[in-house]
Amino acid sequence: MKSNAQGLAQQFNGTLQSAGHPADPAIDVYREALHGLVKAKVPFLVGGAFALESYTGRVRRTKDLDLFATPADRVRLMQRLSDAGFRTEWRFPHWLGKAYKDDCSIDIIYSSGNGLCTVDEAWFRYALPAEIFGIPVRVVPAEEMLWSKAFVMERNRYDGGDIAHLLKARAHTMDWARLLFRFGTHWRVLFSHVILFGFIYPEQRIASVNHLTIPVGTPVSFELTSSGVMNSFFVPQLAGQIYTMAGMVTRLNLRADYSGTYRGMSANYSGAGFADMYFKVDAVAPDGFAQWAAATRSAGPVLDAQTYADLVRPSKAVAPFTYRSVANGLFANILSAAMQPVAGLCVAYPQSMRAER
Repeated sequence: MKSNAQGLAQQFNGTLQSAGHPADPAIDVYREALHGLVKAKVPFLVGGAFALESYTGRVRRTKDLDLFATPADRVRLMQRLSDAGFRTEWRFPHWLGKAYKDDCSIDIIYSSGNGLCTVDEAWFRYALPAEIFGIPVRVVPAEEMLWSKAFVMERNRYDGGDIAHLLKARAHTMDWARLLFRFGTHWRVLFSHVILFGFIYPEQRIASVNHLTIPVGTPVSFELTSSGVMNSFFVPQLAGQIYTMAGMVTRLNLRADYSGTYRGMSANYSGAGFADMYFKVDAVAPDGFAQWAAATRSAGPVLDAQTYADLVRPSKAVAPFTYRSVANGLFANILSAAMQPVAGLCVAYPQSMRAER
């Protein structure tokens, strides 16, 4: 685990950063506090909204600055803030202190409300360098951030949204073995957040034609259908052949354990041009997939009813290309044959292909 953390630190190399919300009037106070603590060499980590921004790039307003310390260092940290003119109190002595100045507040966190997530030396061992308001500090490791937030499920606060953003941005670099160790017998809490993530981020909302790019080591779930004749989807080295039919959904799961290019094909004759109905599947590292997805979102047309009608016209040997986004409900419309005639096209299958009695 230690070598993994060192590798991550070298990967990010201080490039994580947060400037906060530009309209936040408390930033100068937060900057003053951080500068004083760094100068005093008091061990602490930045967490909360500013650490989340450094990991995910998502900026939001927040009511306070979260600082994490071990129980052994919490008193020294509070004393330094008090010496700097902050009013301090032990709000909940078993896990939380507060510091106030000019209507701004700082949370000093050394455990969690339920007592499960005590800050220990491992938090500091795996912490990553970052710049918060331009000040070099270290931020709470993504694993410990997820662990501590996973139990926040109160009526007036639920941190599941933060966890979803964290998973989307950092799941491929997380130390999952350490994360499972942290949860221990409460692993089901972690599992519930992973399951929920699948409903929040079900897809990339981009599309590609005659080419497929997937991340290595990640299970990929396909929902397949046809707008006309029966067809089949087949990537022999990765998954079995499965048929697709109009008005029906068939499902296929595959996973590429090794980087490379795999051959995919239509394995069911469907008319002229069948010999060219094959495609490449590029299995790339998660970072490479993220870069490909970002590049795809930045260029190309939108796949909507009109462009889909153009796409399904008879064609041969179409060169691969991508769509930067997909219209909401398009797949459902294709599935239910609800697409309307466009520019003289026949009405959608299966209505146009029903046998007459």
